[in-house]
Amino acid sequence: MQSEVMGKTLAIFMVIAMIATGIIMLPGSTDATGAYTVTGQLKDDVTDANVGGVKVTITNTTLSVNKNVTSLTDGKFTLSVVTRGDYNLTFEKTGYRTKTIMLYNVTFNETTKTADIGIQLLEPLPTVSGTIKELGATTVINDVEVTVKNGTSGAVIDQVMSVNGMFTVPVDTNSVNLYFKKNGYYDNNMENVAIADYGNTNVGNVYLEKIVPTPTIKVWGIIFENGTSDTLSGAIVSISAGDDKWITAVSDDVGYFEMLAYPGSFQIKGALTGYKSTLPEWFTVPTDKSIRKDLKLDKIPAETQTISGIIYETDGVTPIGGADLYLHSTDGKYVKHATSDDVTGAYTIAFYPGATFVLEVKKENYFTNASIGGITVTIANQDVELTMINNVHTLRGFVYDTVNDKPLVNATVTIYSKNYLYTQATNTLSNGYYEFMVYNASSFFLTVDSEGYQSVVKNADTIVANRYQEIGLEPSAMDEVKTTYTFVDWNTITVTRNSIVIVDNITTRFNADRKYGMGSVGLSLNNGDLSVAEVQAWANYLKAKGAEKRDTKEFLTLNNTIYNLNVTSYDVTIQGAEGPVSAHTTIYINSSYTYTLAKELETPDSSKFELGFNATYDTEYKNYVNYIILPLNPTQFEMTSNITETNNVVVTGYNDPITIDPMVHDGDLEEVTMMLQRSMNGTAMAKIMTGVHYVLNSTYDNYTVIVAKGPSGSTNTEVTFSAAESNDQIGDITKANFTWDFGDSEMGYGTTVKHNYTSAVDGELIARLVITETGGNKSYRNITVFVDSQNPVAGISAIITDTENITFASNVLTVNEDLPIIFSGVKFSDAESMDTETIEGAASYDDIKSGDRKGIIEKWYWAWGEENSFNETVTKEGSNNITHTYSNPGTYTLNMTATDVVGRESTAASWTVRVLDTSAPTAEFNIKNKDAIVVTEVIENTTYQYDASPTIDNYDDIENLTFEWTFNADGAITNYTGMIVNHTFAKVGTFNVTLTATDKAGNAGNKTTLVYVNLASRPNIIMKLGTLTFSSSPGTSGKAMTISVNISNDGQANATNIQTKFYIRNPDGTDKDIGTHTTTFLGIGNTTTASISWTPNKPGEFSIWANATCADEHSSQWWDNKIDDFSVQKVTVNQSPMVTWGLIAIGIVVVIVIFLGIRYFMKSGTKEEPTGDKRKKR
Repeated sequence: MQSEVMGKTLAIFMVIAMIATGIIMLPGSTDATGAYTVTGQLKDDVTDANVGGVKVTITNTTLSVNKNVTSLTDGKFTLSVVTRGDYNLTFEKTGYRTKTIMLYNVTFNETTKTADIGIQLLEPLPTVSGTIKELGATTVINDVEVTVKNGTSGAVIDQVMSVNGMFTVPVDTNSVNLYFKKNGYYDNNMENVAIADYGNTNVGNVYLEKIVPTPTIKVWGIIFENGTSDTLSGAIVSISAGDDKWITAVSDDVGYFEMLAYPGSFQIKGALTGYKSTLPEWFTVPTDKSIRKDLKLDKIPAETQTISGIIYETDGVTPIGGADLYLHSTDGKYVKHATSDDVTGAYTIAFYPGATFVLEVKKENYFTNASIGGITVTIANQDVELTMINNVHTLRGFVYDTVNDKPLVNATVTIYSKNYLYTQATNTLSNGYYEFMVYNASSFFLTVDSEGYQSVVKNADTIVANRYQEIGLEPSAMDEVKTTYTFVDWNTITVTRNSIVIVDNITTRFNADRKYGMGSVGLSLNNGDLSVAEVQAWANYLKAKGAEKRDTKEFLTLNNTIYNLNVTSYDVTIQGAEGPVSAHTTIYINSSYTYTLAKELETPDSSKFELGFNATYDTEYKNYVNYIILPLNPTQFEMTSNITETNNVVVTGYNDPITIDPMVHDGDLEEVTMMLQRSMNGTAMAKIMTGVHYVLNSTYDNYTVIVAKGPSGSTNTEVTFSAAESNDQIGDITKANFTWDFGDSEMGYGTTVKHNYTSAVDGELIARLVITETGGNKSYRNITVFVDSQNPVAGISAIITDTENITFASNVLTVNEDLPIIFSGVKFSDAESMDTETIEGAASYDDIKSGDRKGIIEKWYWAWGEENSFNETVTKEGSNNITHTYSNPGTYTLNMTATDVVGRESTAASWTVRVLDTSAPTAEFNIKNKDAIVVTEVIENTTYQYDASPTIDNYDDIENLTFEWTFNADGAITNYTGMIVNHTFAKVGTFNVTLTATDKAGNAGNKTTLVYVNLASRPNIIMKLGTLTFSSSPGTSGKAMTISVNISNDGQANATNIQTKFYIRNPDGTDKDIGTHTTTFLGIGNTTTASISWTPNKPGEFSIWANATCADEHSSQWWDNKIDDFSVQKVTVNQSPMVTWGLIAIGIVVVIVIFLGIRYFMKSGTKEEPTGDKRKKR
């Protein structure tokens, strides 16, 4: 019975347990099937928002409770438990820090069977976010795989895909590493991103560079542990074309990886935690199929060695926490990371034995310290001091274009410390300005680079104060890549590539020095000097990289057949790179390698082939030039047509070489198709093109020429031979080889060549041209060359038939002036009708070789030796005769020089020419007053100078002439001699003056000139009509009356002793003097009255006139000295009343008057000039 009861009881409990279990298994935030419930609400600690979707877990290991629910959107949740007790409550949700609290037994309310924990605040995790864009564009990139790793442990925190180019990942650490990957783009990563304690850390824009060309070839492989067949998952596999841009993949669970690449040379490396990394290894990605590259990683040996110590400030006391330490193996395969203790600064790093390590210590705001090296075994107490970066000085300045004198914007300015592993970079502003903050006593390499300009490296040493430094950049020339493809035969091509680095060769040097001069792990200081060993390491790197193209599919085909690279043939040399990185010298990177035909040609013996070549276009800063040399054995070929040449690619040449020179153009390359054909013979044609020469026969079959043997005075005897008119039936003859044998044991090469016959014997030589065409065919041409070594001999001859005016003896020609003379340089051998002429002198001649008379005179140069007479040249093309007239008497040297057709010049032939003077002087004179002023008239009684210096002679100087003068003054002759004489004319008039000038030859010339002699300054007495007056009219006989007349001095001198005489004109025309008035002085321009008293003695009508004279008045002025107009100068005298007495008196007076008159006239006739001749003028 008891067992039955217990069975029923057990059954009841089993049913209850099953129901409870079913309730517990129900989903949701409410569990109402237990005896007790637990409730609460969850909120965001920052925003106070309700948090739904939180996983709430309640656990009690003793009670075997472990159950969870999810909070509702209002943040509330309900849990049920069967038994009261102490529980752990855990709250978990992505983006929030996990939170755990204790739910104690006392919290349960027995009445309500509940435990309410109230509101619980959840702390949101910090987040890291950013935007991913394509480099060089504004386009955002979607579906980028973003991997977030713990910056300390390296553990993956999360992996998300970008949406709309953006990503946000919550993280629960203070430092992360971000990795960005997408097919078609190079990987990018950001190391040691510091995360803020709260909120979002936005890293800004992250740029991925698009892979060009687009990767289409699969690279895949398996990652193995070296020495085993075990595959490794999680290994990071990276490939790069050698430009530090990497494409990565991660091996999957079976060790498989794959990624896309483009055809070419790539480095591949692998890395995995716990394994040594592989060193980069070059391989080739083919053009048309995938490639497998397995990697084997060495497991890191047991890390039984340690290095430990403390990281300090430079004071050696203050510890530095949170410093990153990296232990590098010097073989580059291993690096171990650790962090110094936040409080003590202590560190310990374990490593494996049997290798050498370098310790690198880094911390933000401190200089990296990598001074601890050579680590091989355990080292304790290896303390390291870090120097704080205390940037207290400013390094600033401007970057400008030195040629165009303008600031450069966006130039990259970088400083590299010479003291620490430290670098900074910045870009110049729009005004070319840059600025750095630098630490005290620092020294730097300062590099400046701007697109299109030659970069520079400057030393900025020992900066102890703010420093200003301007940097000028010069526009850079283009780099050049010259590639020569030499066909050894149709099966093999030897390639030589010369890369000439001109653009930014300084930056190239600096980067090479940093890459190959900073130690195996890049932790040595850069010394700014590229050593021979570093250059060789650079060349070895390029050699390991190999040729860019492993076959010629993309750039060269022959009859649509490609060539494959012979990998072992690749070699690289570098020239001009050694020395200071600041050097501007050009760097030459030379590589050589061989391609072989991929398969046999269908018609290898064909006479015609089609060559296809893809030429890469030039860029703004790089010039590509390609040369193709066709095979010469066993048969010769040349390009006969280029059917695809455009303005974008210039193709010249036909065999050795064919030059393919692309221009700058949009796009990548252009295809050029060329037809190659077996060579055929052409025709050689040779001649002398420039230089002093004379062609005797211009036909190519018998080309004959005279040249001068050098040296020949000042004449340049070098001549240019030309074969430019030669031709080739199928190609360009100018691309052939031209070999010249000049016949004097000397050779020349080229289409046009210069040669100087200096060592040759004179006379006739044969010059030979041999043309070897691009296909190897030969053609020939001979030309005859006369080498002229002899100067001409000049000879002068003249016609002297007119012996009266011209004579010749012993090279002396005597001739009258102004007589035309006919000369000849060939003794008139080219003239006709010379039989009747008398010819004196010799003929010129010319030899090529002494005595052969085969030379040809080109011209005769006549130098007359006479001033103001132009010298003249006569050439062989016209008459050799020349006429010259010597116009001036004298003795002259006539020189004539002959020059032959090749410029050789004779010694001058000379004659003495005596020109006789037959021309009289041209007499001329002038008259000068006392002030040396030339006048044309003279004044009486004044001395003047008569000057014959204007006289000219065609030969004699005036000092050598004689002068005779004749002055004729109305028959009074006066003679003088001399160039200058003085003469005075004593009277007024017009007189002849004759000058006779005689030269030394006796030729005389004369000149007679009428000279006008004018009055000197004299008085001039005048009387004016109407001024003769009578005091009484009519008068009375016997009674006195006064007769007056006005006289004036109209002359140029004062008048003295003026005698004014009054006369009665008798009916017979005679005159009777009735009185004289004397005036002592009369000034110039003054007038006075002259008067007499006259008593008429009889009645009647009387005509009265007067005449005045004075000293110094010239007779030519006497005409106005009298008044004798009797029509107005009359007076009437009446009879006196006393007739008787009057008659008696008259009788007496008459007797007396007669007597006195007779005496008066007798006396007058002996002392004075007759009045009628000398004083009267009507």
